[in-house]
Amino acid sequence: MVGDSSKMAKRTLSSLFIPRTAMSFRIVASVVLGVAALGLGLGVFLWLASMKQAPTARYVAAKIYNVDVFDVEQADLREIITGFGVPRADREVVVSAQVSGEVLESHIEEGQHVSGAEVKVGSAGQSDRFAGDLLVVIDPETYEDRVAQATSRLELDDAELKQLKQQAANNEVQLANARADYKIAEEDFERVKQARRNNAITPSRLAQAQLEFRGYENTVLKFTNEQKLFPLRSEVVEKRKASNRVDQATAQLNLDRTQIRPPFSGWLSEVMTERGQYVRVGEPLLRLTDTSKVEIPVALPMSDFARVQRLIQRKERPRVRLLHESTGNVWTGIVERVSPEADELTRTATVYVVVDNAEQTTPLLPKNHVVARIEGPMLKNLIVLPRDAIRNGGVFVAKKDHVTFRPVTVKRTLQNLAVIESGLETDERVYVVLTNLDVLHEGAKIEVQSHRDLDDELDRQRGKVARPLVADGRAAEDGAVN
Repeated sequence: MVGDSSKMAKRTLSSLFIPRTAMSFRIVASVVLGVAALGLGLGVFLWLASMKQAPTARYVAAKIYNVDVFDVEQADLREIITGFGVPRADREVVVSAQVSGEVLESHIEEGQHVSGAEVKVGSAGQSDRFAGDLLVVIDPETYEDRVAQATSRLELDDAELKQLKQQAANNEVQLANARADYKIAEEDFERVKQARRNNAITPSRLAQAQLEFRGYENTVLKFTNEQKLFPLRSEVVEKRKASNRVDQATAQLNLDRTQIRPPFSGWLSEVMTERGQYVRVGEPLLRLTDTSKVEIPVALPMSDFARVQRLIQRKERPRVRLLHESTGNVWTGIVERVSPEADELTRTATVYVVVDNAEQTTPLLPKNHVVARIEGPMLKNLIVLPRDAIRNGGVFVAKKDHVTFRPVTVKRTLQNLAVIESGLETDERVYVVLTNLDVLHEGAKIEVQSHRDLDDELDRQRGKVARPLVADGRAAEDGAVN
């Protein structure tokens, strides 16, 4: 063990004393090889670089933007005010029983068209009154009896009046005779008084003559009083007759009410009775609807309502187009009146549109939701732009091959349009840029790809807020529902 350790120590000491000449040679060889490798790489690089061609010079052109433009021009528009409404029949009534009784006849079915009272003119020019279709008959027997009773009382009154008239005539004759007798008696009494003054007769004879004269006088007075009572007695009978006449008219009216006829022509929208049913006064029998005219209440915001109200105050009747969004049907009507008050909850006020179905291709039925487009005030000499063309308070105007920025003032908006108050003049042709507005700048080069005008922008509107005016001052028609 001690011998091995001494051998390892001798080898370590011998390695520490390697000759210095060998180490220097290795270092020099490494440096030379590294320099040679660098030189070779540099030579290769320079050889490759000499083979590369110099780049050719290229001209950088200015950027040109493709744009769409809007042709600005002065226009006259009719403002369109849009609202929504549910049509209702201009006339609708629930016909109820006005008398009680059993329904003996029923000639009604739901959906049936019935005719009301009217005057019909024949081919020869004669006029006949048509009472209307008979719909329901209520048992009339009780009411016929009441008419007969009232008629009998009237006949008795007439007979009594005739009797009084004859009695008055007879009394007048008797009065005339009594007056004649009274005159004779008066002459006789004067002669008796004269005879008594001459003492030709006794006082008892004068008293007797006086009593006879008073008898004739009382007879005249009696017939005179009777004559005065006849007008009063006749007046009592006349008043009773008038009362009986009212009873007869009431009984006849109730008898007539046993036959139910429509108050006007229309459609039976609901039937609520049938034959054999006992009905009481006020019990509903049927619902009658007249759809010849339909009324649509349209609630509008107060600003729009005020515009329509001013037209009504000027005695104008704004035209209205009514659209059904699902079917595409279109109707025309007019605003006939406006509500005198607003709704405090919705902050709206109502205008009433009337549609005459006789003038429509397809009738407008009640309870059919529609969009109402009301022709509002005329807007004269407007300069109108798409609102999207305005950026940072101005617009880019196309000038041949470049653009220039112009500030504008907006007076009001019409949905996707802006009414320009100042900044653009129509004495020159102006084209406002609509596209690439986020990259355009003053003086930027452009190339116009397409032109749009006001008609194009109006057609893009979802809900029409304006239409160009036609020759008669009305708004141009928009046939499609959009």
